[in-house]
Amino acid sequence: LQKNGAGRPVVVAGGGPGGLECAVILAKRGFAVTLLEKGETLGGTLNIAKLPPFKANLQGTIDVLALEAREAGVNIRLNTEATPELVKSLAPVGVFLAVGAPPVVPKSIPGIEQAVLAEDVILGKAKCGDNVVLIGTGLTGLECAEMLLEQGRRLTMVEMNPAVGQGIYNVVFNDIMSRITPHEPVVLTSHKLTAVTDGGAEVEDLISGETKTIPADTVVLALGTRNQAPLAAEFQAAGLPTVLVGSAETPG
Repeated sequence: LQKNGAGRPVVVAGGGPGGLECAVILAKRGFAVTLLEKGETLGGTLNIAKLPPFKANLQGTIDVLALEAREAGVNIRLNTEATPELVKSLAPVGVFLAVGAPPVVPKSIPGIEQAVLAEDVILGKAKCGDNVVLIGTGLTGLECAEMLLEQGRRLTMVEMNPAVGQGIYNVVFNDIMSRITPHEPVVLTSHKLTAVTDGGAEVEDLISGETKTIPADTVVLALGTRNQAPLAAEFQAAGLPTVLVGSAETPG
């Protein structure tokens, strides 16, 4: 590592794995690092990722990164949201935004406000009825599906792509599908959500163009995430040299 920090102040926004690793490296390079985390705990999205079945050991990743940061001398401030005004008052020579990636919620879809987010289902913040339609089958979607099926819910999985789980590493995909498939959920590939209604979800068959309504008590969204380029632009406009880190730069 280049030991070129010389005690100069830098700010890392976000205490997830990206922010913690960034803070550790900067501290080892000799910078005076302040890490701002808006929540009351460190870990970021790992605090969601550790909740599905067989993933509790991710807590160890959080614990180790947090310990490394503290031992490296990082000044960690919890319950503190990084705003351009606050960060500017710390006079940093650089700002690193590791604030995660917010979920995609297409406002153009009628009734979308009636749906709930997969991450809120995993966290236990959103309750589901007996019949659930899950939109999106990335890893978050499949982990949410596994939890719902284990709870005895009747599940329909809707995916725009020709197959579920595209982009997931094969070993991980095969493992989770080996637990989902025995529950025999309904799977609709090459379908997209067109509306959320009081009675369920309206979807379009992308091959035939036909539209149909799937009855459901709850519609769950797992449509991926978006980067934080607009937030970075706010910090740049305030005259702060800003770098996006982790999922804030490239969701994944």
